[in-house]
Amino acid sequence: MKFALLFLLAAVVLWAYIFIFGSINGIGYDILSEIPLIDEFIKNMREEHRIEQAQLEEEQRISDKKYIQDIKIKVHQLVNEERRDYGLRHLSWNEKLAQAALNHSTDMASRGYYAHDSPEGHDFSWRYSQIGFSCSVVRGNMIYGGAENLMFLEGHYGVDNIATVTVDGWMDSPGHRKNMLNPDWRSEGIGVSMSGNKIYITQNFC
Repeated sequence: MKFALLFLLAAVVLWAYIFIFGSINGIGYDILSEIPLIDEFIKNMREEHRIEQAQLEEEQRISDKKYIQDIKIKVHQLVNEERRDYGLRHLSWNEKLAQAALNHSTDMASRGYYAHDSPEGHDFSWRYSQIGFSCSVVRGNMIYGGAENLMFLEGHYGVDNIATVTVDGWMDSPGHRKNMLNPDWRSEGIGVSMSGNKIYITQNFC
């Protein structure tokens, strides 16, 4: 709406300039003959606006991508700090697990649900298989195929705040805490997706 008003104002100013300039110089301007010039002027303004909007959108996309990347890094850091405090090994970052986690976070955000299983009933082991990843951790006579933690936040902002609330929430939940402090895991991956002010975070282990 504002842009349309800007066009209208620009056209009025241009017409006024042509009319006044022509009158002062004793030239009988036919304003209608200047319409192609005005159309070209408006076309150029629209193109400049389109380019500016594209640049702003690209800058915002890069900013959002960095914001999400910083959240993942911070969560990973805080998880390992918790494990260190309990004398557990550092979890390495696993890109395959991170991709599986991102796929699930993105799916939840785009379809508006929050659960370990998708609406089709697919769990984390299925998501592992979809990216060609297999987890097999042997402990005694048991074989573990990985694990998953989820977090849903709404109205939280700031990398440190989001990461801290997430990890504290997991530590306060017996099941999530057990996954985080499992001594058998060697690596993890974290996926973050946002929809408006809603944040979906998935953590996968192996």
